[in-house]
Amino acid sequence: MKFIDNAMSFELCSICKNSATMAVTVTPKTIAGPDGKISVTIVKTYRCEACRSFVRSEKIDRCVEV
Repeated sequence: MKFIDNAMSFELCSICKNSATMAVTVTPKTIAGPDGKISVTIVKTYRCEACRSFVRSEKIDRCVEV
């Protein structure tokens, strides 16, 4: 499930060379390991709202005990 993050990021776009607001899309992914731990990976994708080009992405890994 993807969703749009309400928090906006104001950055310099490397494609259009403008300071613009970045649209942030958050995609969570859950994987259950053989040892009973659940690994959650969250990927945040940043796109320029002026030219709609990809700017960067961040990957956040978390381990949750069940």
